Amino acid sequence: MASGQAKVLSSRTNVSDKFEKSTLFQQFEEYKETATELLLFRDFRPCVLACQTGINQAKIYIEIDGAKEVVESLTLIAIQAYAELNSWQEVLPFIQQVYNGIETCPPRVVQFCILLHAKVKEYAQCHVITNIWLRCPKNATIEGYFDVVQLYVLHVMLPQEKEALVPSFLDNCNFLSTEQRQIIMSEMKQSLAERESGSKDSKKIEKNALEKPLETEENASHGKSHLHKALKRFGVLLAKKSSFLSFDTVMKIAVVAVSFYFLMIQANKAGMMTSLSGATAFVWKGAVNHLYRLFSLARPGR
Repeated sequence: MASGQAKVLSSRTNVSDKFEKSTLFQQFEEYKETATELLLFRDFRPCVLACQTGINQAKIYIEIDGAKEVVESLTLIAIQAYAELNSWQEVLPFIQQVYNGIETCPPRVVQFCILLHAKVKEYAQCHVITNIWLRCPKNATIEGYFDVVQLYVLHVMLPQEKEALVPSFLDNCNFLSTEQRQIIMSEMKQSLAERESGSKDSKKIEKNALEKPLETEENASHGKSHLHKALKRFGVLLAKKSSFLSFDTVMKIAVVAVSFYFLMIQANKAGMMTSLSGATAFVWKGAVNHLYRLFSLARPGR
């Protein structure tokens, strides 16, 4: 009889535990959903408060499976909210409050902290965070150890142009394998090559930008000179033919010629020649050449 009662009590306890765990998981999910929603709607301060509330609740049941993951997720959301608020200086005190120190933070939290401080070029803080975390022996067995080292090299050391110090830094990371060190060195060399290539492209673009106005100005000057020659020849031709034309006809031609001349001058002054596209400039040049040939003294029949 006593044995039967014990089984019933045990069964009720298990059912109660399962119910309590499911309720807790539901609450944890609600905290995450609320914090995420506030972040998306850019309510950053309420988002931080929601994260803190959820973290405090999850830490009470930290031994339950999944509670640590909830704390980590809410911590990452809070870091993003602080970043949006440009309150990066509040991140480390927040992290230390949640995890009682940097060395006990999960790898992803450490990576977020490094990236945030690197973004605002607080490299000294990046150095402190990384060294504290890497020197903790417990972190050597964590899967994210390599990721933290890799991130620090690529996002902290290289932007400071400290690539010469990378080999010695990797040697001090005793828990890295030879293969992992080779991977980081290979990625570093690739990043340096991309940076050098980008620098060359930038200089080339700058050089072309400096040379392009000179070329455009030269072309415009050439077009203007060509136009002047054509109009001059037109004037000479008009003078020669004027004896065969009526005064009224000569005046009409003169008005058209002068109007055309001033139109072209204003177009050149306004930089019209420099702003035309390649195809339009080609047509423009062809029109000027046609005008030149039309009124050329060497044209047959003139």
